[in-house]
Amino acid sequence: MDGVSIRVDDAVVRAAVGRVVERMTNARGLYDNIGAAMVVSTQMRFERERAPDGNPWPQSLRARLEGGKTLQLSARLVQSITHVADDHGVQWGSDVAYARIHQLGGTIEREARTQTVYRRYDARADELSHRFVPKRMSNFATDHEVGAYEIEMPARPYLGIDNDDRVEIEAQVKEWLAIADGAP
Repeated sequence: MDGVSIRVDDAVVRAAVGRVVERMTNARGLYDNIGAAMVVSTQMRFERERAPDGNPWPQSLRARLEGGKTLQLSARLVQSITHVADDHGVQWGSDVAYARIHQLGGTIEREARTQTVYRRYDARADELSHRFVPKRMSNFATDHEVGAYEIEMPARPYLGIDNDDRVEIEAQVKEWLAIADGAP
């Protein structure tokens, strides 16, 4: 996955999974189940708008002004969360280009540019609307120079493991241990 990658080095999780992997020749199924559970957990963080450590995300300007939830206007990011498992582990995350900046925060540098602004001109009233409209609804366009600027994006972590995830992973491990031991 190219978007963002977080390495979880959790001793409790590693030890629990290690016990099962020692007994199995094919651990992909276990890792696949863990990955599916972590995808659901990650998606629930979007619903709760909280990081894995339980801290609330900083509210986005759009959510504050228009209502709604932070990082969920189009739901593209939350819907892109997926996992990949093999015999050696599991990765989950997003390949959306902006996933990294939302997870880690950072500075977005916008270069100077020329921007076309579209408006409507009412010839009968000889009035130019001050509202911007989509190009398809416009009959009047002007170009404007926009200087370079920076946007500070706060981190809104969504990837990671919380205590509930540890419990879920341990439950998956116990189930797989029972299967490996031949329990019904």
